[in-house]
Amino acid sequence: MVAPDLVFTGASGYQATFTCSGGSNVASLSLNWYVTNDRDDEHYGAGDKKLATTACTDGPITVTTREIPGTYRFWLGASSAGSQTSDASNDVFPTLPGAALPIGTPLSSISHLNVDIDTPLTATISFDYAITDGVDETSLFVQIPTDGGAPLKSWDVHFTKDGHFSETVSLPAGTYPLTIEGSRECGVDCSDVRTFYEGLFTVISVPYGDTFTMLTSDPVQTVSDDGDVTLSFGYDLRPGVDRDGASAVVAAYVANAAGERIWFSSGGEEWLPIEGPGVFTDTLRLAPGTYTRHIASSYILHCDCGDVKDITEPYTFTVPEQVDPTPTPTPTVTPTTTPTSTPTPQPTGTASPSPSATAAKVSLSTSTVSRGSQVTVTAGGFAAGESVEIWLHSTPVKLLSTTASADGTVSATVTVPSGTDIGAHKIEVRGSASGSVYASLTVIDGLAVTGFDTTTTTVAGLGATVLLLGGIGFVLMARRRAKTGS
Repeated sequence: MVAPDLVFTGASGYQATFTCSGGSNVASLSLNWYVTNDRDDEHYGAGDKKLATTACTDGPITVTTREIPGTYRFWLGASSAGSQTSDASNDVFPTLPGAALPIGTPLSSISHLNVDIDTPLTATISFDYAITDGVDETSLFVQIPTDGGAPLKSWDVHFTKDGHFSETVSLPAGTYPLTIEGSRECGVDCSDVRTFYEGLFTVISVPYGDTFTMLTSDPVQTVSDDGDVTLSFGYDLRPGVDRDGASAVVAAYVANAAGERIWFSSGGEEWLPIEGPGVFTDTLRLAPGTYTRHIASSYILHCDCGDVKDITEPYTFTVPEQVDPTPTPTPTVTPTTTPTSTPTPQPTGTASPSPSATAAKVSLSTSTVSRGSQVTVTAGGFAAGESVEIWLHSTPVKLLSTTASADGTVSATVTVPSGTDIGAHKIEVRGSASGSVYASLTVIDGLAVTGFDTTTTTVAGLGATVLLLGGIGFVLMARRRAKTGS
């Protein structure tokens, strides 16, 4: 076999240019190019590296290798029909200028890395990559690794110019590691792979905007006369949310009229980490006023970061004004049979305004009422436009504030608190200028006695009796006539 003639014609960067000649005798040969940094005659020694396979044609042949500046031996083996030969006379020893890359210089770089988890149970990994100036080709290695085992997913990205990487993978909900590795300059015939990026990403099982947690029972809230607000509700992770991969928290708070937040706390935590089902319970002491309660949880934003929002409708409630718990003596009314000009004695020892010496009077729609039910209070004898308050005694509880009408009367329906003691009480109608009048009220546990008019009942009963007797007489007469006719 005729060996081609190899002539080195120049070097630039990582490239060496040769000419190959031999005419038609070598035109069909395949040229296997090798390079080594030693000068021995063992062409297949440990230092040899195969570069490319070309044909011997007229014109220059350019062979690329990545070496640091230095002198190298290029040689080739010519093969035809499965046989191979080489000739030492084809060895040349050009000096490669290489490139001005210090050892350890990355051969590429990445930017705009993003892991998009917009779609539940999927992740799209994307980034831009750029090849380092003076580098002809290189690779990046992208992996979703595991602990000690084969990676869940891996990609070998080989490139010769700048480009963009994007791959979508389906994964169960959870948190996963991500590594991106690339080559660095290390010298002759070597491999130096370093980590370009190492981090975590979370695959979610709920769409963006859905909270990680949910309520398992409706909120139950009570407000005491002292301003103690007790809240409880059940919670759990949403179905499919991985407890290890989600930053699931829940919190409850109230906002006052000024927008200031006052937090409930369960187990000493304002933001309670949620890892499974549980019950939230806490009590706040609030000043009288109007508040709006919120129950919030974390959720996923498109930026792969978290925020919180309400997981149930906000609830507005009022903490009533607190009153002096000192009992007010029940007023004693002296019954009289004959009207006199002497004023009726009024109760003393209370902070309520003095009873009115005018003809103020009060009546109730019923004298007996059950706890939590309503009663209509009608009073008169006040000045037009006078401020009037309706109170329940013996433990003073203000039921209503209103204003007397133009004729000095007040008519209002009030609710007896469900916590009122069973027994005798007083309804006080207190005018800011005219003083107070009282009416007795009995509070029972159960349905109230509504009362009835015995006179009306008696008359109705007699009428029914007369109608019944008349009906009997009509039936008897009808039977007698029928018998006579037969």
